Amino acid sequence: MRQLLGRPDLPSGASVHAVVARHENAPLPEDLAIVNSSFSLPLCAPPDFDRVWRRIGRALRPGGRFCGQWYGERDSWNGRAGITFLARSAALERLSGFELELFEEEETEGVTAHGNTKHWHIFHIVARKR
Repeated sequence: MRQLLGRPDLPSGASVHAVVARHENAPLPEDLAIVNSSFSLPLCAPPDFDRVWRRIGRALRPGGRFCGQWYGERDSWNGRAGITFLARSAALERLSGFELELFEEEETEGVTAHGNTKHWHIFHIVARKR
């Protein structure tokens, strides 16, 4: 947080708040400029994922941005309970009210934060609300 607030390109008087909570319970006030959910939103179960995504859409102001990653259907964790995996078409459908500034699909072999091998299928997203 200190690094973010120390950036010279941060607009004067900008308000930045970090929230540590489950997505399902995170407060999402209206008129947000950005919601960042790096590698975490897919860790919601599918019904919760869609509810949280709708809440994010309502909370972002026009021109506000969502940035984060979603898991694709060919990810090796697919089938684990409590995680959402999307086909490319389903991901793009959920982003229909947004202008895509970045939508990159990555599929690669790698490791988890715990050092376990894993096949990653990820959508990297930066989307601006229309």
